[in-house]
Amino acid sequence: ISRISLENDDIVDIIRKLAKKYPINKKNLYFEITESAYMRDQSALTERVYKLKEIGFAIAMDDFGSGYSSLNSLKDIPIDVLKLDMGFLRGGTNVERGNEIITYMVHMAKALKLKIVAEGVELKEQADFLTKEGCDVIQGYFYAKPMPLTDFEEKVKVET
Repeated sequence: ISRISLENDDIVDIIRKLAKKYPINKKNLYFEITESAYMRDQSALTERVYKLKEIGFAIAMDDFGSGYSSLNSLKDIPIDVLKLDMGFLRGGTNVERGNEIITYMVHMAKALKLKIVAEGVELKEQADFLTKEGCDVIQGYFYAKPMPLTDFEEKVKVET
């Protein structure tokens, strides 16, 4: 959900009406909220997330670690999935320090019983490290680049 949509006082009612119109298993759909969205109006965002959870939707926090509010947002917002910002794994002069930070973020998320998604993985070494640390889902160019639906369908047929 975009920050602008979250600022709309009617967003929860709009989503509730859509969920009634198009009956789906709400646990199969989760709403992503970027960490930076939390920085605008924390109390309104938290209230809307709680209401979405009451309806039955799962919530993911995207780009975790990229902003300044990370720990407060983890404490205050009832999320189900933590999507790690992969800037910590990218080159630079202190990859080892970034790896340590990721290790502790994964351990903290596990302690909070959150599912952990690592995005933007480009190298086998990164995928191996994240697997070893306990990430639940790893995605990125290492596995596949964005592709048209027809190419994806063909890839699934070949690999299954």
